[in-house]
Amino acid sequence: EIPEVRQFQVVLRSNDQLRILLKGAGFSSEQENKLRTVLQNFLGSIPVQLMWVDEIPRSAQGKLMQVIREKSPPSDTAVPQN
Repeated sequence: EIPEVRQFQVVLRSNDQLRILLKGAGFSSEQENKLRTVLQNFLGSIPVQLMWVDEIPRSAQGKLMQVIREKSPPSDTAVPQN
């Protein structure tokens, strides 16, 4: 648990990156560097973007989803179905 973070959301992006939205008091640069090190040790080479926001987006039902997956854009190589 990290006291500076009141809410968070992990977004699994369609380009194989993670975006972590954070709501709260914010980190010192030392705290952010520690978190980035922990994430890098855990996730390896997966790029991670940390973003402090005023509000975490809610689902259509008004719920806070802690982990969401971004929809992939339509593929240019899609085969039409008859």
